[in-house]
Amino acid sequence: MGTTERWDLLPKSLQLRKRPEMLGGGIYSLNETVHVKSHGEALAATARILGRLPSANAVEVDWGSVPHEVLGTRDGEESVLVESVTEALAGNARPDERVLLFAHGLCIELAGALLQLQVHELIESIPDFSVYLPGRRLLIDVQFDGLTVIADISTYVDVDSGSTP
Repeated sequence: MGTTERWDLLPKSLQLRKRPEMLGGGIYSLNETVHVKSHGEALAATARILGRLPSANAVEVDWGSVPHEVLGTRDGEESVLVESVTEALAGNARPDERVLLFAHGLCIELAGALLQLQVHELIESIPDFSVYLPGRRLLIDVQFDGLTVIADISTYVDVDSGSTP
């Protein structure tokens, strides 16, 4: 997860906006079903969910140390990667489950079903992001180099994080 909040690079369909600095400057969504976590909430979620995973550097998980399944890479056709991420979401998230999207320094809570509709635009618009599915404690990680994995991270997630984002 990067540290710069680049809300403007995320899919337009998430309807993200930034308040004027005189009103706090926070990022929000016009879509009432999309909740952009505050900076403090995003840091807490990152620490609780991603913070205990072995790290390769300040922003990447060391997947060599975590059991995972490779979903695809950017070497092939983009449509194959979009399809594999969409299928991973559809096959693992309950229809009503809210998931967390970590991208560009932001943590965004939204319905897994809505995110499934955004996968193509996400992969097209940003090079790396992660999605946490709390019901199964799964992480889908799309890396800058194009490697995309899914992993059960239940042994790493803070037990106090519960099943809700």
